[in-house]
Amino acid sequence: MVSIFLVGIWNVIYFYYWYKENFVYAGMDVVGYTLQTKKAFIVWSLFLAFAFDFLYAYFQCVAILYKTTKDGPDPPSKGFGFGSLNPIGGDDKSKEDEDKAKADEDKKK
Repeated sequence: MVSIFLVGIWNVIYFYYWYKENFVYAGMDVVGYTLQTKKAFIVWSLFLAFAFDFLYAYFQCVAILYKTTKDGPDPPSKGFGFGSLNPIGGDDKSKEDEDKAKADEDKKK
């Protein structure tokens, strides 16, 4: 995903700032060649980059939804992962333990 986005940005930078001609002649012998203005080529390059990125991201979302629907949600894992990088507080289990301890303490009073 990132590489497609970077190719689109590179096309903008190269063709807008460094390419001296007003027309872009692109293609291959087998397929054929096209002649476009520089701005049209930049717009199509960005459009294709965003379209491919959108389709790839959509496929990822559908695949994750299918996996979750088929297998159920993943169990929480221990160790170093994004779940353990919670900037607000600790684990949910430690909060539950603290809440139980406070409830027991309140009952004793």
